[in-house]
Amino acid sequence: GQDFGRGVDATMGFTPASDDAEAVVDELDLLLTGGRLSPHVRQVILRKYLHRKDGWGEEDAVLHAMQLFTLSLEFHSTNFNALGEPRVKSAYATVGGVRGDYKAVVVLFMNGGLDSYSLLVPHSGCEPHPTHADLHAEYMEVRGVVAFQKTDLLQIDVPDGGPNRTHPCSRMGLNPVSDTVKDLYEDGSLALLANIGSLIDPVADKHEYRSGSLRLPPGLFSHSDQQEAAQNVYAQSMAMSGVLGRIMGVLTDYDSPFEVESYSISGS
Repeated sequence: GQDFGRGVDATMGFTPASDDAEAVVDELDLLLTGGRLSPHVRQVILRKYLHRKDGWGEEDAVLHAMQLFTLSLEFHSTNFNALGEPRVKSAYATVGGVRGDYKAVVVLFMNGGLDSYSLLVPHSGCEPHPTHADLHAEYMEVRGVVAFQKTDLLQIDVPDGGPNRTHPCSRMGLNPVSDTVKDLYEDGSLALLANIGSLIDPVADKHEYRSGSLRLPPGLFSHSDQQEAAQNVYAQSMAMSGVLGRIMGVLTDYDSPFEVESYSISGS
């Protein structure tokens, strides 16, 4: 026989019993989702069917409706899916164990997906620097085509800090699309920690780094190793357990322990 390769050439053989749009969706609901389609999803498919039917004809409309059915939750489950009234869980009489009110630590670990130099940028009011009089100009020079102009940045003021000041600029800039970050920072709900990373012994410069006299974290410049170091916060060993698990261990080891739980949506 003739070899037609790996392609599939077929035509749709299904023809609805009615040409009425609502009847077509109801028939597909019965055939594909057992009559369990939610009203919201039904309206989405119905609108798409009418749109395609007006522009491309009935067969095209049926095809697109069937495709939407296969994307619905009801097509991929066998139980009945129905939206009900919102239910708010009643607060517990006592929470947080025997030591105080409820508190939560929420960690969003980006796995290296956040370019920190595109999130927090030197803006103005910066102290003189040995390599450049203008830190934003140096940033523009080093970052090149991915750098943000001052006019594009969302400006935030940095607390003075007095003699304990640790920031080189009195004003920093945030990524232009980080409005929520700016709002949280300005109402005191968010802190930005810059220039942090894996460290065992203090390393002042590249000469000390190259000297071989200081203890350095294993796997420097290895993306996967530094991800692990960020999660265990113990750069001396890649075999150390995660820092959040160790915190839980400490909180539950008191004579009057805290009530603690941990949940992950990443699967580990």
